Amino acid sequence: IRTLGAFGVLVNGQPFVCGRKAPHRPLALLQALIAFGGHKVAATVIVDALWPDADGGGGRRSLDVALLRLRRLLGRDDAILVSGGRLSINPELCWVDAWALERAVDAAEDLGPRCTPERLRQVADIVLSLYQGRFLGAEDDWPWMMPARDRLAAKFARAVGSCARALIAAGLRHEAEALYRRGLELDNLSEALYRGLMDCCAEQGHRAEAINAYTGLYLREEVQMEGLVRSSGDFSRFLESASFSHGAMLNISDVARDCEVGRKTVESYFAILEDLMLAFRVP
Repeated sequence: IRTLGAFGVLVNGQPFVCGRKAPHRPLALLQALIAFGGHKVAATVIVDALWPDADGGGGRRSLDVALLRLRRLLGRDDAILVSGGRLSINPELCWVDAWALERAVDAAEDLGPRCTPERLRQVADIVLSLYQGRFLGAEDDWPWMMPARDRLAAKFARAVGSCARALIAAGLRHEAEALYRRGLELDNLSEALYRGLMDCCAEQGHRAEAINAYTGLYLREEVQMEGLVRSSGDFSRFLESASFSHGAMLNISDVARDCEVGRKTVESYFAILEDLMLAFRVP
């Protein structure tokens, strides 16, 4: 069962076969079970997450139907265990990438000072191979997904950071820098990875790369994540065009023409840079 990045399920090595109608509710049940830890999850928690508007026993009946269909999809009734009103995914029958990632993170954090570079690379490769994106990142966002998404993203960043710091301690700063970059390819929203990359570049004297990492983090947090611009592509083109105005007379019409956006949009973009103290105008 893969949940990191794109969601997918293989049964005996093959994608499970659906009928004419996609089994949305059974799969949502499986996703929610994993999001809540997958072990002894109270049925009431699942019902509240997936059927919040159900009246009386309607939510529990919907859960029972979804559970029956999910077991059929997985091909084994004992793939999902129920005991005392709690549901568990059977770890003896089901492999879950999120669980494998957590084991790999534990291995990364347990690396001792005498760990060989070969072992560091091996653990880092396992972590990177498992984390193919944020938890259920390709699915519609639901509130019950978010805690697991944030927790697994933080664990991934910690594991990458642990391996990178161990590589630095072994005198392999260039490999640590490459590892941070590989981590950011998989999660470009991770502040911890950006900060690790900045420190690693700065310690090597790579000032330009350190500034680029800082800019990526700062602009992402303050501009994209805060919703200050509607199109990050337009804003990126604006930044490139505006850079040529450094220390020169500012012609907003020329900048607007170069980045193919309206004059008023460019004026608002310059205002954002000034508000963030990334630029200022000389009277």
